[in-house]
Amino acid sequence: MEKIYVVIGGCAAGMSAATQIRRREPNAKIVVFEKTKFVSYGSCGIPFYISGEIKDPNSLIVYTPEHFRKVRKIDVYTQTLVEKINTSTKTVEAKNLETGEKILQEYHRLILATGGTPKRAVPLKKNVFRVRNLEDGINLKNYLNEKIPKRVAVIGSGFLGLEMSEAFRKLGMQVFLFEKMSRVLPQFDEEISKIVEKELISNNVSVFKGVAVEFASESEKIIANFNNTHIEVDFVLDAVGVSPEVELINGTSIETGKTGAVSVNDRLQTADPSIFAAGDCIEVKHILTGEKIYIPQGTTANKTGRIAGINASGGSEIFEGVLGTSITKVFSLHAAKTGLGEEEAKKIFPDVEVETSTSLSKAHYYPGAEKIFTKLIFSKANGQILGAQMVGKDGVGKRIDIFATIIYAKMQLKEASRLDLSYNPSVAPVWDPVLRAINKALQQ
Repeated sequence: MEKIYVVIGGCAAGMSAATQIRRREPNAKIVVFEKTKFVSYGSCGIPFYISGEIKDPNSLIVYTPEHFRKVRKIDVYTQTLVEKINTSTKTVEAKNLETGEKILQEYHRLILATGGTPKRAVPLKKNVFRVRNLEDGINLKNYLNEKIPKRVAVIGSGFLGLEMSEAFRKLGMQVFLFEKMSRVLPQFDEEISKIVEKELISNNVSVFKGVAVEFASESEKIIANFNNTHIEVDFVLDAVGVSPEVELINGTSIETGKTGAVSVNDRLQTADPSIFAAGDCIEVKHILTGEKIYIPQGTTANKTGRIAGINASGGSEIFEGVLGTSITKVFSLHAAKTGLGEEEAKKIFPDVEVETSTSLSKAHYYPGAEKIFTKLIFSKANGQILGAQMVGKDGVGKRIDIFATIIYAKMQLKEASRLDLSYNPSVAPVWDPVLRAINKALQQ
């Protein structure tokens, strides 16, 4: 009997899963349903497309549906929405959004890669944009080209809100950034957030923190109301975050966890043994705490998609979890983190200490040497490094990855201080910022 694999969702996790299944099952039937026009693209590049740094949205596409159909023999249905999963009969019901055609597809194994859906902070519909997929990005770009707006309100100062604020400024717009928390980039600690906020302000982004803002339509404009203040804008970018897309599993035996995302075991298998899940719809384990968290990231989507595909087709790979390693660009700065923040760490580990330091990205005499601010979070009791956060104009990404490796390997401060890191005046000082931060912590 022919094996049939069905994948719901055609972005990073879904297509990674389908590709692994094909490699392991050359004769199986593989069907992918994707509700948008595109599969396998770099959604993290959308802000750079909006800014004009990337001219063609097609350059964000890794592989087209035609490639998967012709080269990998994977049946990809775009603009097709799966409306129901029938676990008792092992079938899914889908609908072509263009033609209205109904599809009933059986499966041997099913992989959920439904992703996340943007949270909604703004109830208005007109001139309010949410950017989650490539179609959203193209729609926003078309609006910008047609209307040439001058003023925008950005709601939320996470990665998307900050990167889009920069994109809008590059297009010459006046940007009003609203954050309900007490600091911008609230997933980082205060020391980092302050530096990022200063960068935003120096680039003429108007920042409003700790405010509850409401919006009202007025003719062709939108009025932002807060603290007895009224600001008129042309449009709104709603960027308050993402929730797991789990509506499809209602009424099935598939369970959600405490985060509201799909619950999976370390093989990425759901409560239904014939159904696996991956990407932004699932919760994952934090390597340091063992707790389940929801942290949607492109890197995690690709990894979990790969493992889900392997295991759905008979493999036994384990997904060990994440450290939440991430980085964002804010004008001339990069801000990055891995592991736990200070307050997170203090809730779980005893004797948590922090050490901050400022170093140069290159030798002091080499052109382009820039300051890197580092915050290191560690256990005083045993020297275990629990987290690191960095911000600077040059070399931040290289260093945060070193810290992620240190934490993953469970190296203590003393061990990490012995790392043999590369040196050349053009890329690092003799004492790299990583080693300077660790050595300073050892002096406590």
